[in-house]
Amino acid sequence: MPTTPPGTRRRIGARSRARGAEGEVKALLFEAGSPQRRLFDAAVVEATEAIIADKTMIADSDRWFRASSREIDAHRDGPTLDAAGLSTFTLMFAHLFPVSAETSHKAWLDQTRDTQLATAPVAGLIAVRDRTDRPGAIAAGRAWQRLHLDATLRGMALQPLNQPIEMIDRERQTGAGSAWAQRVADLTGDDGEATFAFRAGFSTAPAPAGARRRLRDVLVGSPADSVKRRPGEAGLAALVLPG
Repeated sequence: MPTTPPGTRRRIGARSRARGAEGEVKALLFEAGSPQRRLFDAAVVEATEAIIADKTMIADSDRWFRASSREIDAHRDGPTLDAAGLSTFTLMFAHLFPVSAETSHKAWLDQTRDTQLATAPVAGLIAVRDRTDRPGAIAAGRAWQRLHLDATLRGMALQPLNQPIEMIDRERQTGAGSAWAQRVADLTGDDGEATFAFRAGFSTAPAPAGARRRLRDVLVGSPADSVKRRPGEAGLAALVLPG
């Protein structure tokens, strides 16, 4: 369970304000117990429920899950059991006895509500002026990377919780209205349009390693075999909160 040392919000906030001044990107933070935080938590939980109820959306989401070491090595992206913050017993059981999609989806919802949100002292949104503007989206991604790296150096742990943002995109894709866009806008107010959501805290356990793409896989304009793999490259990991 993440703890809440004094100054948690201040440490994140100082960095987010500095980055926001660079390129119309703002980070909005919600402390546990505040009215805005309760709205944030409810939006994340209900968006998770909406994704699970949408058969097409949840099927597309499931395709990103890497269930075996072979899939992890082939794709080097997407969520995995090993990086899901499960207990040792639960992880062992999950590897030995594959569960149904319905069981997996229920576990995701339960974990989101009862662990990821319930234990995080701070949650936040990254906002830009226009979330559909590609340069703005790139700027938000850079801000998140810098915020995440800086927080890691300070001993903190962050994790994306983008379910409400995904529901905004789903509504736009299906022409189902703008209820989710308005709901998230109620959290950002005049501070722009949210394009990323996350939780933050100080983890009480080391973060498990997640696969990352090799350098040769992401270089543009160079032959894939022109870059040699460096020792320890496969061990690069993202820092995530348990759960």
